[in-house]
Amino acid sequence: MSSDKQITEVLDKVCGGKVVFFDMVQLYLPNATEDFEEQDAVADSHRYAAPIKACLCVGWAALYLVRSNMSRLIQGGEIAWEHIEKLIEDKGGGNRFAIELKRKRPKGIPREFMVESDFRRALLKRIEEGFVAAMLQYNTIVMLPRSSEDMFTRSTPLSIAPFKGYQEKQFMGYRFFLRDCFHDVPSLISKDQSGVYGAELAALLGSSSKSWNPFSSEKKGPQVELMLNIFDPFPLLELPKIGCEHVRWVASRFKGEVAERSTGTKVLRSQPYLKKMNLANDMAAWSGWELMIQDADFIWTIILLRRTYLPPLMDHVQDFALTLKTPRNAAEKEKVKVEMLHREFYLAADTFCTDVHPNIYKDLLQVKLDALLFNEDAYHWIEQQLGLRPGGAPEAHKYGCIFVKGVAIESVTSSTRWMTSCTSSLAFRAIFVKGVVMLLYKEMALNANELVQEVIHLVDDVTDSIADKDLDPLQAWRLLKEPGQGLPRSPNPGTAAYACLNAWQTRVTRYLAFCLDGFICGSRLTLVDVINAARLQTVSEEGRKTCELILGLALHARSTDLRVPWEVKGVLSQLMGVGLLSHMDFPTSGGFEDDAESKENFTFNDRVMQVMIDSGYIRELSEDPDAGGPGFMSMEFAHLLRNLMMSKAASTSLKASICRLIVQDKAVGFKGQARLLGEGLLHLMQSGTIFLATYAAAASVNLCQSLEAVKGHLMERGISEICLKSLRSNDSDLMLYTLMLLVHLTKRSHFRLKLRAAGLPDQLARLYNEIYKDIDDRRRILTEMCSVMGQLANDTLCASTLMSKPYEAHTKMVTMFLTAVKLPGKRKPGELIPEEFVKILSKAMYALRTFAHDVKLKDEIGEKIVEPLIKDLQEQENCNRTDWAANAVLFVFAMTMSKKMTQKMDECGWPNARRALLASSMGQLDIFVQRIRTIQAAVVAVRDKTGGATSPSKSP
Repeated sequence: MSSDKQITEVLDKVCGGKVVFFDMVQLYLPNATEDFEEQDAVADSHRYAAPIKACLCVGWAALYLVRSNMSRLIQGGEIAWEHIEKLIEDKGGGNRFAIELKRKRPKGIPREFMVESDFRRALLKRIEEGFVAAMLQYNTIVMLPRSSEDMFTRSTPLSIAPFKGYQEKQFMGYRFFLRDCFHDVPSLISKDQSGVYGAELAALLGSSSKSWNPFSSEKKGPQVELMLNIFDPFPLLELPKIGCEHVRWVASRFKGEVAERSTGTKVLRSQPYLKKMNLANDMAAWSGWELMIQDADFIWTIILLRRTYLPPLMDHVQDFALTLKTPRNAAEKEKVKVEMLHREFYLAADTFCTDVHPNIYKDLLQVKLDALLFNEDAYHWIEQQLGLRPGGAPEAHKYGCIFVKGVAIESVTSSTRWMTSCTSSLAFRAIFVKGVVMLLYKEMALNANELVQEVIHLVDDVTDSIADKDLDPLQAWRLLKEPGQGLPRSPNPGTAAYACLNAWQTRVTRYLAFCLDGFICGSRLTLVDVINAARLQTVSEEGRKTCELILGLALHARSTDLRVPWEVKGVLSQLMGVGLLSHMDFPTSGGFEDDAESKENFTFNDRVMQVMIDSGYIRELSEDPDAGGPGFMSMEFAHLLRNLMMSKAASTSLKASICRLIVQDKAVGFKGQARLLGEGLLHLMQSGTIFLATYAAAASVNLCQSLEAVKGHLMERGISEICLKSLRSNDSDLMLYTLMLLVHLTKRSHFRLKLRAAGLPDQLARLYNEIYKDIDDRRRILTEMCSVMGQLANDTLCASTLMSKPYEAHTKMVTMFLTAVKLPGKRKPGELIPEEFVKILSKAMYALRTFAHDVKLKDEIGEKIVEPLIKDLQEQENCNRTDWAANAVLFVFAMTMSKKMTQKMDECGWPNARRALLASSMGQLDIFVQRIRTIQAAVVAVRDKTGGATSPSKSP
């Protein structure tokens, strides 16, 4: 069963009404009814004639029975919803059901007929939905009646039974194995089939044999729940528009939603998941991602599965979420045994499979392949798994791709026009690649004799035409873009036919670019080889120009208005033509789901663009001597990166690649390039997914670290509110890079005023109170948080907010410092500080020093900090850690303002600490030697005044 857009548009015209779903079925008509279809089997019963192949369509106004070749309706094949009496299901639970019609019905329509479908359950659901929707037009809610009877169903395919001690659960067409102790948890609308299963933790861990009954009134122990969410299938080609091309990015969104709903969340695990079983012999491809998230009450283990290339047309994907909810207290008590619980959960995910065994519509699939209506990954997968490719086998599809014989497709929609040319697309892809290989070989840009011979033999295998064999790549492209069936050869620009022609050309160029980029020759020939040839000085001017045109053809940047002409040009000319090299205005967006009308009017090959940016090709083409110095990016290239980051036409992968480029780039430029990049990064942080926002925050840190002017530009454009939003996300990676960005922004006093007005001190203090005890797992976040709070505390109002009740950040930080000093294990002050705790202790000392504005606060903070700090300073190796030692000296220097703390330092062993400091690398820096002398003078003064017994050490 499918809702394929292109095929349903064809069926709309055949049926004369809107078709929503269709399914290729075996149709059993009563013996009294005859039709033009040939009967190819013996009838199973005298009640029905032999089955015929047909297409059952679910439409808005009726059910339609269409011939298998989709040429026209079967006689009496339009059945209005109001004429349906009831559905009859097979008692045996097979693939058959019958539809009984009312007595008052148009002539020529049988009273009943039987259908055999691989998707019986889903098809019945769609029929019921269509019936209810049709009845609503009459202002009445009527459910379609159902009954059941034996329908002599053939034996169902064998399936694997559950293991001993396990049961099989079925839900929405899928099944999986669970332990016997799991029971359905009722929902508000259903006693079972809710997708939620519960069990007692003790029974799962083996300490109790008693199973959990959700309806029992007995007192229960800790419960675990397994929840299953099955999302609707989604068209494969639509995934880039919502930023969900990979299951990892779906997991990132899922993680963000879970984190936002709970407080104190912590991500314990985020990694790929490999599904290990295929119990249904499923043709689709599976991928997965595993998350483990801990909040205040529960540990959530989530496995996201993606089923790609769904039968029967391999053009949809479907996502599933299996969630195990475990009480946190019980999990912490049973740390070892909880791993057993997770193994049970993994078994449920591994055994998860489809409950039906559908056939593949190979004829329709070949049509869609011929029309190039898949993406690059799908072409590769379908060829590897099914042996199908665009154009089909050369001996079977020599003359191209025709949808269905006898069907003239008149739709103005570009995706329903098909191509017919003098040579198959399979032959032309080989001719195109051979032309590129021969070009590079003649120009000595490719040294691979074996590859040359291989492509020559490849072309010989797919075409006998001598003229075709000697075509160069651009000639092959010009022949392949010829108009197809139902289109004039030279349609007028601006017409629907011209738009259909341009849509075909767009798909052709994308497919040829994919063939060139490793699909045919693997790593021996990719787009990078063509790019390198275009760079070589040894290549002739004509050869270089041809390479540039091939790259421009592969990029295919054009207007989204397909009625506008497009010509093969160089890369820069195309980018300039669509406006990507200059400033573009983009609508304010709330994310991928924003329904606001987009003003973008360009499209391009996303994969080719990413290769050209990663390889530095476009940057080299757009080099400008006035960009600020050799190697700096030009303003045109900066505009391109900014526009791509803000555009919905760019995929998540391309935007992440641009962010990585900015992180690694050390030569951005000083003439406004960084400001343009900052605008794009700001847009990603504001409206992108958590995955992209994290990448953008990391890239922004790099920009602010190297260019001071960027900070002011970001502040003017509202970075304060965006940072607060990121901190509220509870995503560890996003929070970390946002805090690193805030470290740079809080260095200036006027920026701190704006951040305070936005509410940053309150947000930071609230967040710090939630996580300050979690040093082991959030050490990096706490480190950056100490830096930010320390710089904010330089502002009196910010400091008062941080230290006021109920936050009291300074007392929490003292507690954190004392905990970190003893980690890991039972480390004692005066011993070597582990490398992983050096930075957090250093930044904590910095923040505590800025908190201690007056003597009272110095006494309060120093009372607990001074003793372990002085003892750590007595260890020579600790003093050689420059950042830690510098902050320690400055902290001790600040404590000398209090006589009480100065005396405490002397009592804790300052003389020994002083000797260790002077003998370390810090003793070579005049500024710190001066601070050490000042501290020593204060200690001596207090000692003399109090009559201390310890003799003063010799001053340096």
